[in-house]
Amino acid sequence: MSVTPLSSQSAQPILVPQSIKRNDASIEQGAAVSEKTEANNDTTQAPSKSTSPASSNTNASGVNLNDPEVVKVISQLESRDREVRIHEQAHAAVGGQYVTSGPSYTYQTGPDGKRYAVGGNVGIDVSPIPNDPQATLAKARQVIQAAMAPAQPSSQDYAVAQSAQAMMQQAQQELATQQQVSMTGETDAESDTSKSTQPTQNDNQRASSRFEQGASRFYEQTELATNGLVGRVGGYQDSALRLGLRLQA
Repeated sequence: MSVTPLSSQSAQPILVPQSIKRNDASIEQGAAVSEKTEANNDTTQAPSKSTSPASSNTNASGVNLNDPEVVKVISQLESRDREVRIHEQAHAAVGGQYVTSGPSYTYQTGPDGKRYAVGGNVGIDVSPIPNDPQATLAKARQVIQAAMAPAQPSSQDYAVAQSAQAMMQQAQQELATQQQVSMTGETDAESDTSKSTQPTQNDNQRASSRFEQGASRFYEQTELATNGLVGRVGGYQDSALRLGLRLQA
């Protein structure tokens, strides 16, 4: 079995603006300093509260989900997630019995802490069916349909379709060879039948020749007899004339 992945475009993470990354880093550093300060403080005074205003829509990582850049990144991730899942599900639905695995996905964690699919693949069998070019032909067609099922096939999808196309051409050649061998066998059978009837035809020809020869000899004998009879009649006429008699016909 030859398994080849059908996949969406290569999984590339959605770019996160540097400002968001710097914000995440500053939050982590600030939290580490705060913990260290509290650990070294021996006074009984209550720790002072942070004077920085907190957003009402800040997640556990301290990311402001109302930030326009954050909103943009999350929107891109959501769109990619939908696209990838629809893409791979189309492969799986059309591939049917030849799908060997999947759909499986590659994820990226967004600023909101959620995981989004940014890439995926479906394994599909593109090997020919042994000793059955007709079944191989049908399989190749289904694999091609599965590869081209998504609205926007990836470069990998086109590569799989080309492999299936080559498999289909090979199956077509094998079918043509089988048909040629079958036709040759029928021709040989007809030739054998012709040979078996040839002696009978020769016998008929020889019999016909003997008949013609016999008929010819009979005709010759009849003609000779007729000529002899005519000759005798002519002789009688000559004798009658000499005697002064007229023979009535």
